[in-house]
Amino acid sequence: MPIKPKRRDFNEQFGQLTDQQLLTLLLAQDTRLSEQEETAFKEMEQRIGRQQMSPKQRQWAEQVYDRLDLQAERALNLISTGQVAGGPVPTFDWERNRPLKPPGRM
Repeated sequence: MPIKPKRRDFNEQFGQLTDQQLLTLLLAQDTRLSEQEETAFKEMEQRIGRQQMSPKQRQWAEQVYDRLDLQAERALNLISTGQVAGGPVPTFDWERNRPLKPPGRM
């Protein structure tokens, strides 16, 4: 069974900003942040070594990032944005002969 990569490794591999990078970019814009945002992001940055940002915290930080129009390389889904045409999804060998529904009770 393969080991799932950690979230940080996954983000770095595919070009998304890590939690630390996102907070560093936001805190560099301290003149454009509200006092509440600046305080919250500083507290989050201090905790980054011990725990990751929650999905809600990450979403809020990304919204502020977009509002400030900070342009850093971010991973995009090229198919859903229409930049690359989507094709048929391949069917793997192990998927071809699987049962369509579970067997009934005896």
